[in-house]
Amino acid sequence: MTLVFYGETGRPVAWIGADRCFYLFDGTPAAWLARSGVVHAFDGRYLGWLQEGALWDPAGRCALFSSAANGSPQKPALLPTPARTEPRRIPNRQAPQRPPTRPRRSGLWADVTDEGFFCPLVSSDVVRKQPGR
Repeated sequence: MTLVFYGETGRPVAWIGADRCFYLFDGTPAAWLARSGVVHAFDGRYLGWLQEGALWDPAGRCALFSSAANGSPQKPALLPTPARTEPRRIPNRQAPQRPPTRPRRSGLWADVTDEGFFCPLVSSDVVRKQPGR
């Protein structure tokens, strides 16, 4: 079973595979999860961390959540999960950026709660390609 992550609106954004990589629903590998719970982009950028079923941005705000997440912020109703495209080849990982000290988690949503959490350049293109958007 894979875990699906949703944005602030309840729209499915990504899923994590058994290989500890996050994928967008078009099959694009977006990030990887270290055993410590830290999330990195494949270019090495520190993106945040996974804790209690949610992805937290570097400022301690909730960016994405799974159905296993609990606590604040308030979660919306979940929208249907689209079909997944076969995952594309995972790019080589660059040296990971050292994560800063984790801030206290807040009850706020992050500024980016969609594909842009993984890569700011991806967000608007992927959202435009989603049917019904």
